[in-house]
Amino acid sequence: MTAVRPAGVSLPVPASVRLLSVVGRRLGAVGISGASAEQVVASRRRPPPPALGRVADRVLGRPDPRVRRSSARTPSGVALVVHTPPAPVGTVLPVVVHVHGGGWVLGGVEDTPWWVAALALAVPAVVVSVDYRLAPEHPYPAAVHDCLEAVRWVAAHPEHVGAQARVRTDRLGLVGDSAGANLVAVTTARLRDEPRPGDPAVAHQALVYPAVDATLSSPSVTTNADAPILTRADMERFLQLYTEGTGVEVRDPWLSPLHAADLAGLPPTTVLTAEHDPLRDDGTRFAAALRAAGVPVRLSDYPGAVHGFLTLAGLDRVRSRHAVAELAAALRADLPAAAPPR
Repeated sequence: MTAVRPAGVSLPVPASVRLLSVVGRRLGAVGISGASAEQVVASRRRPPPPALGRVADRVLGRPDPRVRRSSARTPSGVALVVHTPPAPVGTVLPVVVHVHGGGWVLGGVEDTPWWVAALALAVPAVVVSVDYRLAPEHPYPAAVHDCLEAVRWVAAHPEHVGAQARVRTDRLGLVGDSAGANLVAVTTARLRDEPRPGDPAVAHQALVYPAVDATLSSPSVTTNADAPILTRADMERFLQLYTEGTGVEVRDPWLSPLHAADLAGLPPTTVLTAEHDPLRDDGTRFAAALRAAGVPVRLSDYPGAVHGFLTLAGLDRVRSRHAVAELAAALRADLPAAAPPR
């Protein structure tokens, strides 16, 4: 395993990110601790405050216009957004399924515009984003079922996914951030444990600041309990809204993949963590457990970064771009595009 941050090296959180966290909490756009289920649902339905709308592009970054967007939908109604990069005629592109973060409660395919388009260009690959159902209206395991269905549907329908390009869907990459990384890890394991005819091979899974231990016992959950953007109180509330009334145990591997009895046979994995993130040690521990099970793993910890830094392309430019390049290189190594015939 390799790391971006040398041992013992630490950097402060950028002032602009700290300011975003403070202002965002005051406006109700950052954090969820103390919010009722009704308030959470209402916040998703109302338009963002004008002040946030004006700065969104500067904070999140604008997607590259060269990447074309189209829509698809699975039989049960899971919405997909297909991001297709330009490619020479005849090129066969790989496909990467992307699962967004948001604590299983917030977020959507429109909240990661810059980095998903940048990833599609950098691999290059067709990137399919999954608009899975959110809690509390749809608690665990609804999101897991949606992601499994989406991956299987993508594998079975290259003609829809590749409507604007030639694609290969028998081997896929999976990438997710935060709760999305949790869903990727669970989906990959379930494809291994519950195979069906026609299932794709997962050639690589990329997990960005993954939430993989619902016991909240990682040391960084305490040391970074009051970090910018995501706090321990936020994490507790996200988990409560995702699991309340379901009876799922916190160590259930479909909720906490770190506690799976067997991690052998999973695909090569890239894990990115952030120094000032309560989830940092979740990623470190999961990477170590995968490696102990014989899975090839690359672990990179980003100094000075906070949870969500990958989506803050307008504020944390260097780290977010470095992270996209690292993810693209890892995915490209296991999912190369086939050049057009001469």
